[in-house]
Order: sequence, then structure tokens, then C-alpha cells
Amino acid sequence: MIYPSGEEHWFYTIKRLIIGKGGKANQILGVSIDITERKQTEIEVMKYRSHLEKLVAERTTILSHTNELLQQEIGEILIKLCPGENNSCNLLVSDNGIGLPLEFDWENPSTLSLKLVNVLARQLGGRVELDQSKGTAFQITFPSRS
Repeated sequence: MIYPSGEEHWFYTIKRLIIGKGGKANQILGVSIDITERKQTEIEVMKYRSHLEKLVAERTTILSHTNELLQQEIGEILIKLCPGENNSCNLLVSDNGIGLPLEFDWENPSTLSLKLVNVLARQLGGRVELDQSKGTAFQITFPSRS
């Protein structure tokens, strides 16, 4: 219903026929409830839902694209343990991704993963070598304990 002021109002109406003598309807009993506030809230909720669905779709696209880029950067990961020279073992962990920046100081890293590489090498009594010719390859050479 639109009021003379131009305001739009929503109503919920329940009607019942009142049947008189002879089985004929002679009155209508009704109750109307102003549900304008509820309808306005529903409309706002639908707008927010639509906006949120759009944001989720945008974020999903961004995350999918980022995931593809990360997979291209990392490529394949290879972990190999094999006997080395002079009763030593070689543990090789490598990937064929884009590699580390040339100026990156891997011997004094700030990242936990590379700190763990250095700690592992030290615990094994070994040394770490870095090869960046095809992606990134860390080789830990340590004495065999056989």
C-alpha cells in the first residue's frame, strides 16, 4: 500500500468468511499486520547477500589464479637420499620452480624452513650446498652411520 505521503508499506492480511444462516457468506473478518520493517530488512539482507556472493566469487577467482601461479613457481619437488663418496650420504631436496633470488642469503635465513635445513645439516654433522641452475636444489652431505 502506498500512503498519501508516498511511503510504501507492506501488510500481511488474514481473512475469514463468516457464514450466516442458510450457508451464505455474509461477512468477512480480517486482520492486517504492517510488515514493512520486515520487508525492508529482507530487501537489505538480499542486497548484502548478493554483494557477499560477488565478493566470494571475486576472491575465489583471485585465489585460483594465485594457486596456479604458485604451482608454476614450485613445479615438481624431488626428494632423494643416496650414498655419496667416502662413506657419506646425500640428501637432495629440489624443485624446478623459479628459484630463489640471487641476492638471497640462504646461509643466514629469516624463514623457518631454511633455518630447519641448516639445523638438520648441523645435527647430522653435514654441510649444505645450494644449486640454483634449474630451480632450487639443496643437497645435504653427511657422514653415513652404518
